[in-house]
Amino acid sequence: MSKERQLKTLFITFFSCIAAIAVLVIAADPFYHYHAPSDRSDVYLYTSFYQSPGMAKHFDYDAAIVGTSMTENTHASWLGGLRHAS
Repeated sequence: MSKERQLKTLFITFFSCIAAIAVLVIAADPFYHYHAPSDRSDVYLYTSFYQSPGMAKHFDYDAAIVGTSMTENTHASWLGGLRHAS
């Protein structure tokens, strides 16, 4: 096997593995970064620190109870669907 063919095989294998991992992460999406889960019972992690930004961005809600510890890693623009209480 020539050196060029080995290198080509290595790159194809490497990028195929990276693509497979990317598809798996996007499909499972444990941090809700790309989309909300199709079934709300699918909770992969129980660490709200990592999931709160994705939940604020992709879940439907009509109210948000926030405090300084909960909004530490959340941008206010993600909560654009809420109206301020008057």
